[in-house]
Amino acid sequence: MIKSSKYRLVAVLLYLAPIIIFTIITRTITGFTLSAGIMTILLGLCFKFIPDYIGNIKELNKNNGFIFITISGILLVILASM
Repeated sequence: MIKSSKYRLVAVLLYLAPIIIFTIITRTITGFTLSAGIMTILLGLCFKFIPDYIGNIKELNKNNGFIFITISGILLVILASM
């Protein structure tokens, strides 16, 4: 359990750090939505292909939640391009 929570903490930090850094550098809402969209797409793909490394228990998550996470990331990227 401790190992899983450690992976989750690292996954959250790796998810949030680029979003925060890119937003501070660009100082725009478009930069925020673009970086959040890209990182959300990557998070969705990680939920599909490497769930053990991000602390996701695949047996408990039998529905295809990674699809919804990936679609929301794609929508954020589309929103940033408008």
